[in-house]
Amino acid sequence: MREEQPSPVRWLTSSRCGASHTCVAVARLFPIPGVGVRDTAETETATALFLTPNTWNTFLTSVRNGDYDHRA
Repeated sequence: MREEQPSPVRWLTSSRCGASHTCVAVARLFPIPGVGVRDTAETETATALFLTPNTWNTFLTSVRNGDYDHRA
């Protein structure tokens, strides 16, 4: 049996990030279902968070609802 090599993770950053490097990058994980999240300022050394699909969806819903908006 031939062992399959995992495909490289493709990190994506929002086009709104620009050159500021103050964003996060996300990656869909295969074959394990989930999403990786890391800081764009430390692309080679950043610790990534690995979220289950359910946790990722809950996080996105909270962002859309403004749960993390900080107003002075």
